[in-house]
Amino acid sequence: MRKIFFLVPFFLILQSCAFFNTFYNARKSYKLGKESVERSSRTSREAPSNTPEMKLGFFDSEPDNIPGDAKTAFDISIEKANKVVVLHPTSGWVDDALLLLGKSYYLRSGEGDYLEAKNRFEVLMTRFPASELISEAKLWYGKTLFKLQQFQEAQEILRPIEALNTTEDIRAEANLILGDIALLDENLNVAKAYYAQAQKLAKDDNLRKTTLYKSAYCFYKDQKFSECAEFLNKLLQKNLSLSERFEMLVFRSRALKMVGQYKTAIDHLDKILGDPKYKTYFARAEFEIADILRTQGRSSDAEKQFLFIVNTYATAPVGDCYYMLGLLHDTTQTRPSVDFTPDHNRAMKFYTLVRNKYASSYYASAAVARLTFFEKMNVLKGVLYANRYLVEIIESRMKALESGDTTTFVPDEFLVQLVKLDTSTQTNVPEEKDKIETVTDKTEQDLKTINMVSTELTDKQNEINSDIFSLVELTHRDSLLSFRKKVNERLAEYHILLAEYYANELHLYDSSLAYYTIVTESLKGTTSEEIAYYGLARIHQIKGFPNYLSLYKEVYEKFPNGVMSKTGESILGLKAANADRYDDVFEEAQMLMVSDTQWEKAADLFQSIARSDSTKHKWPSVYAMGLLEEKKKNNPQKAFLYYNTLLYGAPSWPSAEKLRQKVNAYKKAWNIQNDSAGYTIDTTLIRWQREMSVTQIDQKTDSIRTRQEIGKNSISITTESASIDTSRLQMTDSELEEFEFLLKKKSGTDSTKVGKKLKPDESLKNKKQRRIKEDESDATPIIKEE
Repeated sequence: MRKIFFLVPFFLILQSCAFFNTFYNARKSYKLGKESVERSSRTSREAPSNTPEMKLGFFDSEPDNIPGDAKTAFDISIEKANKVVVLHPTSGWVDDALLLLGKSYYLRSGEGDYLEAKNRFEVLMTRFPASELISEAKLWYGKTLFKLQQFQEAQEILRPIEALNTTEDIRAEANLILGDIALLDENLNVAKAYYAQAQKLAKDDNLRKTTLYKSAYCFYKDQKFSECAEFLNKLLQKNLSLSERFEMLVFRSRALKMVGQYKTAIDHLDKILGDPKYKTYFARAEFEIADILRTQGRSSDAEKQFLFIVNTYATAPVGDCYYMLGLLHDTTQTRPSVDFTPDHNRAMKFYTLVRNKYASSYYASAAVARLTFFEKMNVLKGVLYANRYLVEIIESRMKALESGDTTTFVPDEFLVQLVKLDTSTQTNVPEEKDKIETVTDKTEQDLKTINMVSTELTDKQNEINSDIFSLVELTHRDSLLSFRKKVNERLAEYHILLAEYYANELHLYDSSLAYYTIVTESLKGTTSEEIAYYGLARIHQIKGFPNYLSLYKEVYEKFPNGVMSKTGESILGLKAANADRYDDVFEEAQMLMVSDTQWEKAADLFQSIARSDSTKHKWPSVYAMGLLEEKKKNNPQKAFLYYNTLLYGAPSWPSAEKLRQKVNAYKKAWNIQNDSAGYTIDTTLIRWQREMSVTQIDQKTDSIRTRQEIGKNSISITTESASIDTSRLQMTDSELEEFEFLLKKKSGTDSTKVGKKLKPDESLKNKKQRRIKEDESDATPIIKEE
């Protein structure tokens, strides 16, 4: 017995040693993983970059891709720390283990890891509110919320850290993250203040570099380029690696370029080119010099420089250079000078090269945008030109017929050619010997591969020429007048398209006004005339002209029953005498219905409409309520209630037959007999039911409740989850098809969205469920395990 007594302390000591050894190994593995992550981050910064993009997180110690050895180390750390928490819940190291777990999950940054990290930090803060680790836990918790894009929650956690009794580096890092959130929200002055506070507090050398860099980044974004350069000067005095110093020198040159200090900026870059240790960065430095020359207006010198880069450096950012060459030759971007004339066709070829061959270029999306603009302009203006030409031919034919000219009309003499192939590869650069040697090989070979034929424009050209041939058969004035009217309609339509493109896509409102005015003055009587007048009024409203309301009134009086008369009524505050008082409410409900955030309000509006017996929108609203229950709330029982109510109260509703197929499918799935289905209705929506006595309603209550509970403990009935298009639907005779289309079509641009990002952890609330998908052939539900 005495031996056992002496063995007890021995086992306790042994257990304590094993426990501490577990935590020690967890901490050791975490340290190894963190060192690997930091090493990977430094390595990625050391690699020469071929992109001109400056990232906000340039000095962050978290690389885009976590190394494999780091993941392995974090796995071990998580396993060991979990043992401490699970097997020794009363020890004094549990808060340390929880913090280690959260940090390991955070740095591992795999799928779901941020949520795991969030959970561990929450447990630590809840169970150990007085722990000395609480401030560090809150910092990491705030960082995790930032990664999860839960910015408001992150701010609520990070702001109080400033007042905690903790290290200055923890407070500095909290201010940095708060600055990042403010920067993302475009609150630049707030971001500057947070970065300035972080700069005052930071003691760690890398943290100080980060505060200076983010301050410079923020001032550059705010177009305060001189202040940006000052911060970069301070940063360049720090102990930077070769790649970090190069990036900061380039950043400073850009800031100097933006304030017009071109010579100083080029001198700084020339120093880089004169230092052999920067050899791997020469192409980037040359590119920056070329862009400074372009910005300065020295187009000829800039072109030489870009071509020199492409044909000299194996590591040249070719796609970026081609985009800049496109800008140089873009007649909408560059003005002609004594020694340089932009070539529109050459600009198009350079943009096309970037799109087709250098899609990974930093400027690829910008090149596509320029091409889209030109291609749109070429088609619209080309078609306008061709149709105007066609009108001239028609009028010429009419005059010839009136004068008795019987000369045979020969269409081949009038055919229009909108598409011209430019096979020239000559540059606009003067043919100097040293230049010709530069503009060879790669650039010209690339340009030769570009075929500038527009398929859409070719098709339009063929349509116009076909119309010209059809004039042979028109030998009477009336037929020619009718044909000219058709061409005028087409002309008006394309003028409207151009006007709307200028207004909505390019925000060039004066150009838009010009094209709308052509329709209202030169193409009167066309169906587009009303649209053009409304367009003029809208542009006057956008530009803040005081006469815009009078223009709306004028066009409304001119076209009281036109296709846009409802728009006029809405803007002018008018109401038709026979208007349904629920028109606006129903229209609003439709718009809210397709919103990701406001569909519940739509359900309330539809409910208010459905309770009225005097509106044409009653039964479409009941159907919409059913759809919202089925698609949004995942409540098939309530959906069935509304569908069945609609069939019960409006059996002759235009789309009742199709809806009946859906209702029958529900009945079949839930074994509801036809004689009892009549009790599964919403009596508040049926007028004669509302007028029943209380006693009569009470008699049916149990049956109704029973039917409403059907399926509660069985499978859920839904369709495939669908995004929602924002099409404005007017409920006509095809309500069912339109609403089904509305809810099944993939999401487009939703004007009702507020632009907030979905919180990543919200999707976790969706539980796995069994679905029943309707077969289109017989509307019979098919059970499908999700």
